[in-house]
Amino acid sequence: MRYRVVSLGLVVASLFAFSLMPALGQVTTGTIVGTVTDSQGGVIPGAEVKATHRDTNLFRLALTDETGHYLRQFLPVGRYRLEVTFPGFKTFAH
Repeated sequence: MRYRVVSLGLVVASLFAFSLMPALGQVTTGTIVGTVTDSQGGVIPGAEVKATHRDTNLFRLALTDETGHYLRQFLPVGRYRLEVTFPGFKTFAH
């Protein structure tokens, strides 16, 4: 009798765990992350990174931190154009 209760509990727990799995595939946002450097490899803190969604022209801005890194989260899924600007440097677009 005890064996049946334990195995029923494991079955119920397994079914619950598997019922959550489809929710993991429903992500509708993405993240863009990177590092801005100059031609010598030095990092550029305070550079502005503009991410523009190619289909909607919606854009989001990010600034690089003291190590030249930037992070822009929760962007709608799609293709983006990136522009990096910093005073005294040519604008980079990709």
